[in-house]
Amino acid sequence: MHNEEMIKKITYIENAIKKSESLRQSAIAKKDVYEAQLKSLEEELRKMGVEPENIDATIEHLNEEIKKELEIIEELIPFDLLKEFNIKIG
Repeated sequence: MHNEEMIKKITYIENAIKKSESLRQSAIAKKDVYEAQLKSLEEELRKMGVEPENIDATIEHLNEEIKKELEIIEELIPFDLLKEFNIKIG
């Protein structure tokens, strides 16, 4: 390998190292932001009385409650009367 080729290779490697370090610093900064957001969301959930590790079960429970309430509401609507007067719903 000639002197010029070695200098080009060294310069190329130096640039790759600098860009890799820049990319690493950017990733660290983003990680810090995401960790702060996660912490904030976890605190918000706890204020609502939900432990973050139980969020899936809580959502499932709320969906079941909504389903039951919708069934109750649906039973209160006079569909037969609407049909009798030819009132179209949707």
